[in-house]
Amino acid sequence: RIAGEGGPSATGGPSGDLYLKINVLPHAIFERKGDDLYRDVDVDLYTALLGGEVKVSTLSVTVALRIPPETQTGRTIRLQGQGMPSLQNPQQRGDLYVKIRVKLPEKLTPRERELFRELAKLRPQTT
Repeated sequence: RIAGEGGPSATGGPSGDLYLKINVLPHAIFERKGDDLYRDVDVDLYTALLGGEVKVSTLSVTVALRIPPETQTGRTIRLQGQGMPSLQNPQQRGDLYVKIRVKLPEKLTPRERELFRELAKLRPQTT
């Protein structure tokens, strides 16, 4: 609401108020909840199992996110201060929450299939 910035009064009185309705369109990568942002990041099987780093784009920079060994799909990692600026204090920012999606390899070679079969024999089957 912006007081006094609307149309003129029909009876010669003061101008009315102007009301603005703002719709924020969804972002292609980020989901916003308050000052915090959320996004998914694909991680290959080997990095998820052995640990490593993946590049993650934030709103302003690309950072190297450390993936701990044996990271499960669905795990969420917080990047402090990489969210949206606070409306009350623009120097303060929310956080970015990165949800890990482990991507399994496709189009395995015969040798890769053989190695995965060997690995499967080393680990007892669980249900």
